[in-house]
Amino acid sequence: MRTVNWPGGLVSPIALYYPWRHFQQDSWVLQALLTWDRVTRLRPAGLRDADSERVRQVREETDFILDITPSPADLATVTDAFTEVIDTQGEPLAQWFPPLDGLDDARFNPPPSQSLNGGGTPHFDLYAGPPTPLISRELGELLAEYRVGVAHRTRSGENRGSSWIRVPNRLGSIYLAALADVVAAGNRLALTTDDPRMHRASGALDRLPDLLRGTPLPVPAVENPTNAYVHLALQAAVDFEGQRPSLTTLIRFRERHRDQLAAFHQHVAALGEELQAVASVEDITVAHAHLNSLYRSTTKPQLDELRGSLRGVGIETSAKALTLKVDVNAAAGTLLGGVAAAGGHVALAGAAVAITVLPYLAGTFKARRDAIARSPVAYLLAARRMHPEAKLPETLRGWSWGRGGLS
Repeated sequence: MRTVNWPGGLVSPIALYYPWRHFQQDSWVLQALLTWDRVTRLRPAGLRDADSERVRQVREETDFILDITPSPADLATVTDAFTEVIDTQGEPLAQWFPPLDGLDDARFNPPPSQSLNGGGTPHFDLYAGPPTPLISRELGELLAEYRVGVAHRTRSGENRGSSWIRVPNRLGSIYLAALADVVAAGNRLALTTDDPRMHRASGALDRLPDLLRGTPLPVPAVENPTNAYVHLALQAAVDFEGQRPSLTTLIRFRERHRDQLAAFHQHVAALGEELQAVASVEDITVAHAHLNSLYRSTTKPQLDELRGSLRGVGIETSAKALTLKVDVNAAAGTLLGGVAAAGGHVALAGAAVAITVLPYLAGTFKARRDAIARSPVAYLLAARRMHPEAKLPETLRGWSWGRGGLS
């Protein structure tokens, strides 16, 4: 399995969404807001905008979503890999896929947001430009030569004049998976998707011959164990019942706690060997059990330690809010001295109390900040108390461990 790491072993905090130009589930985007620093997607400029209103709000109010296109070098790498397989196999290539005018595997039908007119199609249309194609002209011509691709142009609508290569469903999903694999590796991006039907992109280029032949391959339950572990930790730390915070609340939380999210990603990256072992597990229940065991033995003790240290300096956490506990015994002598100095005058006594308590509060909050700054799991505690009056939405309860959503 191909894993993209930063220098020092840190897993990339930026993800590449695949295989579509548009996200398929708003709830997935809300989950991603709490998981990644940024999410990129392969979306050529000038094509129809099929984003939902929520996704548009995220685009307008944050830098979270970044639209990119593959470089000429990326396209050349994928073209060379397909060309090598085609040259080796020759004529049988057409036998591995149904004719374009025949029935194809409906499991790989592209969603309506991927089609040219938004109505949904029973085939893949791969954008060939101009100006920023997702498939090279050379590969398009090669697929047409071997009767598994047809070139066409749109004659009307928003995409008038653009070129496309129409291919069978399964071939299209394999191509986009291989392209995502190359772009992620070249740009140090982690891979993530909200469509579990598609071929897994991690290592797709290396497995290209088997994918094209339709050879059954082992399918790990979790494609991205690091991502799955972050979700598990959030689910374990946060109460997901009750009303949902607004998207604006989620956006503000993300912007305020980006440093803590980065520190938490470093904590998870330190679990690299244990998480990579989970990547080979094919049963989703077993993979989930491994991740739970790892959480209980590593992250949860640190979270409990942080809570304990905050209680020790007069700060206590609950499911609803973080509340201040003033140690009356420690401050009593100062308070009584303030009242005595004021000769019992209520107004002056109040001023004296404020003067004597402020240094105490300042020291308490400094101790709290220091404890949070030292902890790599402070992000989980912040997520737990994200919204004092309402908890995270029911729609965010279905955190994925591989096949069902984020992977």
